[in-house]
Amino acid sequence: MTPIETAREAFFELDDIIGRLNSAICVMDMLTENTPQNLGTIIR
Repeated sequence: MTPIETAREAFFELDDIIGRLNSAICVMDMLTENTPQNLGTIIR
């Protein structure tokens, strides 16, 4: 495998990981929508 092929494969793997992370963040946002924790409010 050439260095360019290796870099390309690594790029696509990172892109996949970032996509999955973004999906997880969207799900967390939906589950916590309109809660004080999601709005940055500090509860003591």
